[in-house]
Amino acid sequence: MTAVKPGRSGTGRSEKKSMAAALLVIVVAVSWTIWQWSSAPAKTPADELLHDLQQIWTWSDGELVGGAQAGRWSFRWDGRWTYSEVKKVAAELDIPLEQEGQEHLYRGKRSGEAPDGYVFSIWANLQANDVNKSSIKDAVADVVLLLDVRKGTVIEQLIGRVSEVEAAVSLNDLEFKGSFSLRGQPVRAGALERLAGLAGAERREEYEDGQTTSIAYYSDELFSGVNSGEHIVNLQIAERSSAADDKRELIVGVPLITGDYSMGD
Repeated sequence: MTAVKPGRSGTGRSEKKSMAAALLVIVVAVSWTIWQWSSAPAKTPADELLHDLQQIWTWSDGELVGGAQAGRWSFRWDGRWTYSEVKKVAAELDIPLEQEGQEHLYRGKRSGEAPDGYVFSIWANLQANDVNKSSIKDAVADVVLLLDVRKGTVIEQLIGRVSEVEAAVSLNDLEFKGSFSLRGQPVRAGALERLAGLAGAERREEYEDGQTTSIAYYSDELFSGVNSGEHIVNLQIAERSSAADDKRELIVGVPLITGDYSMGD
């Protein structure tokens, strides 16, 4: 009888080939993921604000009397820039900048006529210590830039005005934090809960005083975000009723509501 020498079976070779192919697939998948992550453009504050604006417009359109177009939209940008940088941004936006009395406060305003009614406002409060120890152009200022638009402004006009500010600030490579709010009359009760549902939002904080219910949320559908206590929030929704009548107001803020809860016009 002829002895049979031990050797590798066909099954063993197939298993090793299958394992090698599987490893190759994993390597390719990981490489693709790393390439996508490294090559994807980072979102800028400007991208975040415009994205969130369009999301809130879409969600609120069916919840307000007259739609999102009938609401009162207001935007705010906060930054800390030098006086020369403030002047550049104001010039880009065609806002005349004037000193307020003898203080280190500079302000300006630009208004647009109907049908594209809007008001740009800018405040720059120079740090007194910086003014005293350096030339004014290098003095650091706390800056607030506001945009208020009239009721009836369509989404294209709104995006255009917001983009104008974003472009002026980004052109000068300045850091800023953007936020906005929307106020309007809800079509019926329960608008707060329905809007939060459309955003897929998770409740984080709540406040109620009898006339106002205000809830802060986090939504994966929004790009903005701010730390509030132990949580990150990016959406605040409030419903307020008037003590004088049955009128109600829905207020939406991203990432939070700025200003007070007083009833609008």
